[in-house]
This record gives sequence, structure tokens and C-alpha cells, in this order.
Amino acid sequence: MASVPIRQIDLAEMAAPTPLLTRPYRSRNAILIAARALFRDRPADSVSVEMIAARAGVTRRTVYNQFAGAAELYRATREALVMEVAALLPLGVAADLPPRAALRSYCCLVAQAFADARYAELTTSVVRDGWAAPWLIDAWHRHIRLPVLRGLEAQHQALRTGGDGSRQTAVNLLAAIEAVTVAARLLPGLNADIPDCTPELVDAFLARLCPPAALA
Repeated sequence: MASVPIRQIDLAEMAAPTPLLTRPYRSRNAILIAARALFRDRPADSVSVEMIAARAGVTRRTVYNQFAGAAELYRATREALVMEVAALLPLGVAADLPPRAALRSYCCLVAQAFADARYAELTTSVVRDGWAAPWLIDAWHRHIRLPVLRGLEAQHQALRTGGDGSRQTAVNLLAAIEAVTVAARLLPGLNADIPDCTPELVDAFLARLCPPAALA
């Protein structure tokens, strides 16, 4: 009996997903993108599944096959946004910098992270929807503000010759950096120094917030 030739297996063909399998993942991604765009510009309670489905180009049934509703989509998009912003935050500065330069560098890195459009999107959601979504305020505080405060406090503590008040200075510095980045976003071009949070600007913060005797 003649042997039947064995069909050569194409590994690339095996690895390639079929359209039927990829369709749910494509629709899920489209739904998340549409929801995020809508929640960026609207209060959470004003966005419906119908609006998300229409923007994503899918049916309501498709949305409900992937998510319980608009509230679940809001939480999914905001949690993803918190993690994106957290990834922008500086982990530290070069170890060989002197204390004052290290604090200045850290402040500038934080300002750069806060200047990102995603941070503006997140803070808008916190202010606009936080009253109805306390978990969002908690996530923003735990993943964004607390790490920055600890970093500022550690950098400032290296400057001090003794005494307390490092946490309060960190809080003040954080508020100042946030104010500067908000001003730069709302009033672009008003001051060329503001968008970059230049060393001179950070030094002005330090001069106001830190007693001169406490700085090395």
C-alpha cells in the first residue's frame, strides 16, 4: 500500500489565531478605548452602555458580553489610568548628586510626570467623580501622592541638619509642583519656565518653604 504523504506543519500557521478567536479581544479593546475617551470628557454617571457601544462600533449585547455595565468600564479605565500615571513617577535620582541637587532633580522629574496629559485626565476624574467613587481617591492617593510625598520627604530630609517638619515641607512642595503644572496646562506660554519646572523655579520653592539654615 502506498504511504500517505505527511503534511508539513507550518508553525507560523499554528501560532496565528483564527479570526473567530481574536474577535472578542478586538471588541474588548475597542470597548475600553471608547469608554476611556467618553469618561475623559464626561462625568461618570453621564456615560451609558449605549454611548460606549456606539462609539466602539459594537452592539449593546457585545458590551454586556464583556462587561457588567458602564460602572465596571469606568472602574477598569480609571484603574488602568492610575497605573499608567504611577509608572511615570520617578523612582529616585542619581546617587552621586549632592542633597540640594538631588531634591531639585527629583522635583523636576515629578513635575515632568505631572505635566503628562494622563495625569491631567486622572486628576479631572478625581475632582469630578471622586464624591461617587471613593475607591478612585484612595487609588490616586495610594499609588500617586503617597509615593511622591515619600520621595520628596526622603530627598528633603537629606538636606536638613536636624529637627522635624520634613513631611510638611514635602506636602508643600507637592502642592507647589501641582500648582505649577496646572498653571502651565491651563495657561500655556504664560511663563516659559513653568512647563519645565526649571531648577531656578525649584530653588524659589526651596527658598520659601525651607528655612535657609536647614539647607546644606
